[in-house]
Amino acid sequence: MAFFLPNFSDELSFIKLVVDSFYDKAKSDIIIGYHFRHIDDFDVHLPKIHLFWAVQLLDLDSSQKKALLNKANLNSIIKKHEYLKIKKGEVGRWVLLFQSSIEENFSKIHNEEKREKLEVLKNQMTKKTELFHRVFLNSKSLFKN
Repeated sequence: MAFFLPNFSDELSFIKLVVDSFYDKAKSDIIIGYHFRHIDDFDVHLPKIHLFWAVQLLDLDSSQKKALLNKANLNSIIKKHEYLKIKKGEVGRWVLLFQSSIEENFSKIHNEEKREKLEVLKNQMTKKTELFHRVFLNSKSLFKN
């Protein structure tokens, strides 16, 4: 599933790098890897995650965001994860690995103009992971006692 947002090519490339490097780490991680190793076809899964992050971070109007989320069937991210029976500590591990992927990929950008442009995106992505951490931890449907 490809999506086309021509005004955001640098941003989309950065999102893709971060997401892909996160999943490379997560699949082999001793704490959360088992959640990811069961996904049979990452070639189908990854573009949906790229799109999810693009919708979260890019300056799109609400109708564009809604259309893209509907296209990828990503309207309820928490509901999509309920079957995994995620443990609270695993959410923290996800955040740690994701934020390290953000930092590692940002550190590889040496073009100063591109770096300045993407620094805002990097900061937004870091803040969003912190927000998702709180949202997931407060989810009554994910953590039923």
